[in-house]
Amino acid sequence: MPRERNDYQRIVQDILDECKDGNWKIYVIAAEGDKTEYFYFQKLIQQYSLQLNKRNIKLKYLDRIHSGDSAPAAVYAQLKQCYDELVKKYDIQEYDELWMIIDTDDYNNRKVQIQQLTKLCHDNENFKIGLSNPCFELWLILHFVDADTQLAKSNNSQKSKTNKKRKVKQPTIRESIENEGIKGRPKLCKQVLDDIHPDKSKSNYYKEFIKGKYLVAAIERARKLGDCHPTDKDFPQRIGTMVYKLLEQFSELFEQLD
Repeated sequence: MPRERNDYQRIVQDILDECKDGNWKIYVIAAEGDKTEYFYFQKLIQQYSLQLNKRNIKLKYLDRIHSGDSAPAAVYAQLKQCYDELVKKYDIQEYDELWMIIDTDDYNNRKVQIQQLTKLCHDNENFKIGLSNPCFELWLILHFVDADTQLAKSNNSQKSKTNKKRKVKQPTIRESIENEGIKGRPKLCKQVLDDIHPDKSKSNYYKEFIKGKYLVAAIERARKLGDCHPTDKDFPQRIGTMVYKLLEQFSELFEQLD
């Protein structure tokens, strides 16, 4: 059965219906991924919405109407529609946040878009970027291991074969991704995630990520890894994810519930 997709009009109407009384802080999330990000944030909202509501926090995921264009500019256009509707119908405040969850992927093809969106977020404080370099899967990896964990041998099989006669220190996850070609990084991240995920079953796959202990650990590991800002001199060589800047705002809640 296909999922029911929520467009910006539905999201705005939900906010109008659910945030009539009291002072609420609104978070709206839109992402370029049509499956992984969707399932991750939907599970997160399902798990913590009751506790967030008690704190007058409303967290909404803005789904794509179609599974097509996933470019960063398309994610922004979707959020902008939602923002414009909120401005018309809801008393949006400067502290409300609309988040774009985007990836660098093949950065050469996205450089201009990412730089433009960074400026747009600087000009309008309601808009935020959760940029992952190279991809959202890096954020998911950090739920389970530190980026400086040595990579499993299966992910470094070619080097292992060429060095059978002498012991070679396995590279860390960070080193392996940063040494990979820009285009090959997302695929490598997906391979690493598959190797380290504690539960491969479809029914429990996303439930593992939203456990309090994993969320808290991911936030700390991402903070340690450092931000990946397009203006940095070593960008996009150095990996990182800024998704934690969204989630860290709820870290106290994650620490209380597991």
